[in-house]
Order: sequence, then C-alpha cells, then structure tokens
Amino acid sequence: MPFRCWNFGTEWVPYFCGNDVFGFLKRKKKFIEVPRFSGKVGVTDLADYRRTEFGPELVENDDDRVIFTREHNGLRYDFAFAKKPKAKRLFVLFSGAAARDKVDPPVFQRWKWADRFPGHVLYVSDPALFEHERLGLAWYIGVGDKDPLPFIADTVQELAGYLRVRRKNTIFYGSSGGGFASLRMQDFLSGATSVAINPQVTLQKYNKSLVNRYLKFCHNSTFDTFDFTASAERFDLLASPRTTKDRLVLVQNVLDKSHYTKHFSEYCKMLGISPDESTSRKRVKTILFSHEKGHLQAETSDVFSEIMSAV
Repeated sequence: MPFRCWNFGTEWVPYFCGNDVFGFLKRKKKFIEVPRFSGKVGVTDLADYRRTEFGPELVENDDDRVIFTREHNGLRYDFAFAKKPKAKRLFVLFSGAAARDKVDPPVFQRWKWADRFPGHVLYVSDPALFEHERLGLAWYIGVGDKDPLPFIADTVQELAGYLRVRRKNTIFYGSSGGGFASLRMQDFLSGATSVAINPQVTLQKYNKSLVNRYLKFCHNSTFDTFDFTASAERFDLLASPRTTKDRLVLVQNVLDKSHYTKHFSEYCKMLGISPDESTSRKRVKTILFSHEKGHLQAETSDVFSEIMSAV
C-alpha cells in the first residue's frame, strides 16, 4: 500500500522499481477554495429546488440538486442531494447549530459548497429541529427514545447502492454538533470515513444552556436532572470506544481552547494518539490549524484542501 508523508500544501508520493520503493516525488496537493463561511440555508432559501421522492429514480433524473423528505417512527427527515456525473464518492453532511431567528428547518450547512466536494453530496437536516421554534442544535440525537441515526444510516446505504458507491467511499462530514453526529455514525456504518471539525464529544462537558434547551424540548428534562450515564451511548462518544482501525479525520482549531481541551484531546486520548501534533496513520488523520475566531471559524480553504486530500 503506498506510503504518504503529508506536508501542508504538498505531498510526497513514492515511485517504485519492481516491488521496492525507489524514491519519493514531491507533488503539489490540489487546492480547493471554499466560501469564507460555512453558512446554513433554511426552507425559504430552497423554495426553487425541485422536490422528489426517495428511490432509484432519484439518481436517474437529470436534476443535479433536489430535495426529498422521508417519514419514520414519527419523525420527519429532510435531505438535499447534489448529484455529480460519474462520481465514485458520497459525502454526507450534518449541520451544526442553526440560528432560529434567521432560518427555519429543514436546515442544511455548507449547501453552497456542494461543487467543492469531489463526489455526490447528501445534506441531512436534524429532524429534532421541528420540536420547537427556539431549538437550533440537537446533535442528531433524536427525540425521547427515537434515535435518528440508524434510519439516516439506512437511507445513506440505500442511496449509495443506487449510486454504486462502495462503503469505503462514503464520507460523513460535519463541524461542531454536526461533527458529533459524523463521529457517531461509525456506530452504524463502520468502514465509512468520518470527518469531524471542532466537534463536541461529551455533551455533559458542553455549553449547559444549549444542552439544557435540547433536553427540555426533546426529552422533557433538564441538564441537572437528566441521567447522562444511562444515555451515555447517545450523549458521550467516549462511551463507545473507537480505535485507530476506524476511518477518521479529526480537525481542530487549537485556538478553540474549550473544544481542544475538553473534547478533541479526550477523543485523541481514547484513540491513543497525541492531540498536540498532527497525526497520520493508516486510517486516522488529525489536522490542527490556528484561527483567531476559534470555534466560530469554519475550516479554511487550506484546511478543506487538506481534508479532501486525506479522504
């Protein structure tokens, strides 16, 4: 298997003589410019896009961007799909916190980035956002005992089958609360790749007010009374230990000190890798960057290019 030594902006790739590595060539990695902000669009922004049904015909029509809705176990699931001709990868994007005074569900983050991803792109809105007009973040954990990720995983598998995309070429992608969902998808579709940017890992260590709002509207509980231990498999990524055999790309702004210390570092510790320097193993890669806006800063074009090279 080819060995790659990553250097920001370049990559060293081997050339072979027989079965032996004869040397290394330095090659520029592809630079992909993305919008300055990751942005979220709501239902009013997508009024002009065609709505369709989910099924094999979804990938057979000529529309390159469509929206579809599915119902399951009392929850409404909204998806936006950007199709790419002859693409062999499927990127599945989750959203972080939505400002409900600006957007209403369904909410899709990085919608304007679709043409930057080297593959088909499926955007997934969090079904719990319909529970209350003030709820903007729910981590795709669900409502009561209704966990949405198994059904989302089934939808992704069906769509990947229609597209003839292999499991290893399915990439989950998200930042902050969307990063939490991306990492948790490993519990339902192992063998896929999860990309998480500045993710939360243990919700009990996150913003008490935001977690409390979610618990109030979706679990009829409060931060101080909710049993996080009993629900650890849904609320704490450390409760389901991962290994370096999982396909992970962890991206962290080191100036987002709270997430770096309470979340990213703890996840790296579980994996047995150092949080203090970028790591590149067969299946796990960490990317550290520095931006003064901390948690509010989406991945820059440089960082996005690095992520795309890693997957």
